Amino acid sequence: MIKVGVVGFGLAANVFHLPFIQQNQAFQLVAICSSKYDEIRQHYPNVVLFTDAASMIEQTEAELIVVCSPNVTHVPLAIKALSQKKSVIIEKPVALTLAELNSLKQAQQASVGQVFGYHNRRWDGDFLTVKALINGNHLGQVRVFESRFSRFRPTVSSKWKEAAGTSTGLWNDLGPHLIDQSLQLFGSPHAITARILAQRNNAVADDYFHVQLHYDQLEVRLVGSNFDNSPHARFHIEGDAGSFVKYGKDPQESAILAGADVTEETMGQETDELWGTLYTSAETQSIPTAKGNYGAFYDAVAKSLDHGEDFPITLEQLSSVTKLLELARTSASMGKTVTVRKYRN
Repeated sequence: MIKVGVVGFGLAANVFHLPFIQQNQAFQLVAICSSKYDEIRQHYPNVVLFTDAASMIEQTEAELIVVCSPNVTHVPLAIKALSQKKSVIIEKPVALTLAELNSLKQAQQASVGQVFGYHNRRWDGDFLTVKALINGNHLGQVRVFESRFSRFRPTVSSKWKEAAGTSTGLWNDLGPHLIDQSLQLFGSPHAITARILAQRNNAVADDYFHVQLHYDQLEVRLVGSNFDNSPHARFHIEGDAGSFVKYGKDPQESAILAGADVTEETMGQETDELWGTLYTSAETQSIPTAKGNYGAFYDAVAKSLDHGEDFPITLEQLSSVTKLLELARTSASMGKTVTVRKYRN
């Protein structure tokens, strides 16, 4: 079994990581680093507890470290783990800048450990559905692609994600997911134009973004907002053979928050009233949403560590995501479109 230590005990750890580590027989949870001592003991009485991440990485018997701590700590803790010959799963954003990403690459090259970037939303049911429609040419040549991830949170919270700093904000929180999905579908754009704003009263971190990725005959719009209290399309796609509209979000996160067991047969299955609609000149039809499966991420990690199989999320793909995250901030600060040049080491 692969022994695992987790840094952090917030929403990311409790929803996206710990349930899947616990149910996957390839892994054994042996350590957690957090100040929430009593809460951890209640749920995980047999793990070794740490309050300092560096100490846990140095002292634990874990072979795999899962970094679910604030964004600014991702790369330093990952490099620390790699220096101890451990592999590491890094929550998004894996890195905030290409300089950070290069440091991570160098550390990985010098280590026997591996780096696994946590882009779990490749296994969202709605994204899998969209991917199948596009790859199956059901929309023809896609000309407009909008990916929107909005919610209604008009009041600033005290969470670290909404604190001041270059490592916080909605773009760093949701941008990596939307960029990664877009790159999986369309590859790298030629240019990027971004508006990244702090709209809420007393906001000190960005809480809205509208980012456009420019291709030859395709426009990709990525939108995130904290003021949307109405039904909105998660995906809106226009092609020369048809259009597709999908409302609602993948149900896995909300199900786990509500206490669902990730091994339940219905986990990741969406009800038919939330299926998307495909519009063509011949007909209008409801498209069943593919079953989402966040557990597939940990299955892939186990196959890579135990059997040497290729992991589907490569360091070069992580570099592409980091590059666009950084260029979007540059575009927003300059108020202009920025060319996306080919990434070089």
